[in-house]
Amino acid sequence: NERIAGQVREAEEKRDAEISAKNERLRQELEKIRLSHAAQKKELEMQRERERQADAEDAARLLSEYQVSVCFRMVRISVLMILVHTQAATEAERENDAARRGKNISLKKYHVKQVRI
Repeated sequence: NERIAGQVREAEEKRDAEISAKNERLRQELEKIRLSHAAQKKELEMQRERERQADAEDAARLLSEYQVSVCFRMVRISVLMILVHTQAATEAERENDAARRGKNISLKKYHVKQVRI
């Protein structure tokens, strides 16, 4: 009986050792999977952050281009307004000069008439 009991103990110990070895191997595989998953998750987060940053840079570039475009349009409008104003001012000066010349001519005619009389 003792011999059989010893064999049973040895078999149980061997079985326990095999189970422990299998459990350890499974723990190691699980840890590898966890580490791999964590690395993939980290890489995915980094990729998303790079994409967010690229999107933010694109948005900033587009906004800058839009602002420059708007600025150029505003400058163009301002220049056109200045040109219109300048043309109107030039036209007003011409009219004033013509009126002055007309007044001078009429005054000269009046003085000529006065001298003849």
